[in-house]
Amino acid sequence: MHSSTITYVGIDLAWSAHNETGIAIWGDQLDVEVGVFSVPEIVDRLLSLDGRVVAAIDAPLISEPGRMAERELQRVYGKHKASCHCGSCELLVSTGRDAGMRLGVALQEAGFSLDPVKPSDKWALEVYPHAAMVAMWNLPYRLEYKAKPRRTRETRTSAFRRLQELLKGDLGGVDCGERNWLDVDLEPLRGKALKRLEDGLDAITCAVVARKAHPDRLDVFGNVETGYIVVPKREENSN
Repeated sequence: MHSSTITYVGIDLAWSAHNETGIAIWGDQLDVEVGVFSVPEIVDRLLSLDGRVVAAIDAPLISEPGRMAERELQRVYGKHKASCHCGSCELLVSTGRDAGMRLGVALQEAGFSLDPVKPSDKWALEVYPHAAMVAMWNLPYRLEYKAKPRRTRETRTSAFRRLQELLKGDLGGVDCGERNWLDVDLEPLRGKALKRLEDGLDAITCAVVARKAHPDRLDVFGNVETGYIVVPKREENSN
């Protein structure tokens, strides 16, 4: 890898075509978009970036029979309540949630390496934000900002604010553009607006993971042949 310009991209990919995807692009500043994007549109956006590109994507990019990524990750992060849904090929295709697999193929055709131990000028990795948060910030459990049965608004609001503050620490004062997703007032947000904030913050988290990505500083669950998830090696600081 020879270019001195590096852009870090985080993508919280909608697994089906009708939901919104969050894209965070961290170059000279942090730009975040949340909307309905097709796989070709996402690839074109990545190819439009100059220099080296490291993309961290929350979706199964590779899923072949025998995929063990989720099971291996659960053994380590299950105790932190940071396990993830099954990413088997059969399930994803049968339920119409195969956008990640289609994106993985398209990225490889566009010249991206999907190998977690072989970085290149165009490098894309499958990540899982909840496990990454636990690892990067040494959290005891996942942050509970997602909508779940019996999870209160107060619990979610507190977790959202905690996530915003933790991301600020990693971004180090970077210019966040006209709309600063890390300072959004949560109180008036409901429904789709709150979900949009969630997607944006997940995308920013993925961009932070991309910034930390180096083969020596990643734990790989699964493998590049059947599918994997990378998580930054756990930090020893306390948050």
